[in-house]
Amino acid sequence: MKNLLLYLFALFAFLESCSTEEAVKNEQNLAVTETNKWFEESGVNIPILHYTKSIKWEDAIVSKNEFETIIEVPLLLNEKLKVQNGVGQTYMRLLFTKNKESKFQVYQLVLSTSKEFDNGDKNLSFEGLLRSFEGNINLVNTKGEVVDPVTKISKKHSSNPTGREEQTCTYLIEMYDDGSYDLIEKLFCGGAGGGTGTSGVPPKTGGAGGGGGTSTEETAPPSCESFNFTSKEGANWQEAVVKNINFRIVILDNKGIRVSHYVSFPQGVLFGMAINFHKGNGDVTPGAAATVSAMVLNKVMDAMDKKYALKNVSDMILHTEFQTLLKAEYRTYTNGGTVNFNTTSTLPATNYKTNRSETGICD
Repeated sequence: MKNLLLYLFALFAFLESCSTEEAVKNEQNLAVTETNKWFEESGVNIPILHYTKSIKWEDAIVSKNEFETIIEVPLLLNEKLKVQNGVGQTYMRLLFTKNKESKFQVYQLVLSTSKEFDNGDKNLSFEGLLRSFEGNINLVNTKGEVVDPVTKISKKHSSNPTGREEQTCTYLIEMYDDGSYDLIEKLFCGGAGGGTGTSGVPPKTGGAGGGGGTSTEETAPPSCESFNFTSKEGANWQEAVVKNINFRIVILDNKGIRVSHYVSFPQGVLFGMAINFHKGNGDVTPGAAATVSAMVLNKVMDAMDKKYALKNVSDMILHTEFQTLLKAEYRTYTNGGTVNFNTTSTLPATNYKTNRSETGICD
């Protein structure tokens, strides 16, 4: 009789456990369904979704705290697209919150780590990642602003374990078979939150944690002779292709030791601008175009040096930030000029040249 009672008790406990697990599973499935419905009907604009192959609703991760339900949905980007910020591999999720009043909010959850990581592991929920993730965690709202994942989502956590002091930008890039890449979009800039690792955290030695500095080693300025502008037949446009553009910047390695680092672009880079701006100033000659191009290039190199000298920063960040800044500055200074780092132009590329002190005048 005693054994029978023990058996019945064990059976009851087993059935109760199964019933509880089934109830939890049903509750989670309902939460995912409601979230999906809200997302489809809300029409919320999240830029990264324009480059997303699929939203993995079947791999959604559901967790709860005393304030809200959190639903995380892994994203799969289009082929050859990657998200980079210089910290190992980067993984993305949509993170939804549903409070007790059934109001939803949505964020991009960006996880960067040098460790092996399964973005679809249902055991790796946001709350757990805040305590144990070895890497950087960024939570981005629909305006592209980085928010504090601790105070914004889980109020029971009192502080950010590794609040990063140095702002890092995250980029969307397209990779090519030859190893080169093209910058598609700067997604956001901001400090990392959460996690327990130190990947990508600048060392607080040698001036790395402070503001901008300058390298002790100066790079010779670009020469306007690097640019050989040629007009396009039948168009108000002229172009030049320059290869082997490079500049030197002194950065810090992971041990805080100064390293002279070269940022180089061996491939041809295409510069283009209008010949006549229709403002009564006449045509922009090839020599004038070359002079202006060298001046803008030098300005951007100086800006990079001031921003990143004596900082612990990756080659990827230096390359992508340089491309972003050069495209923006060139567009401004040449009234709509363009720079293409992955050109298919058939123009012969001139080799990059430097001068001893100034960029020179080629007009």
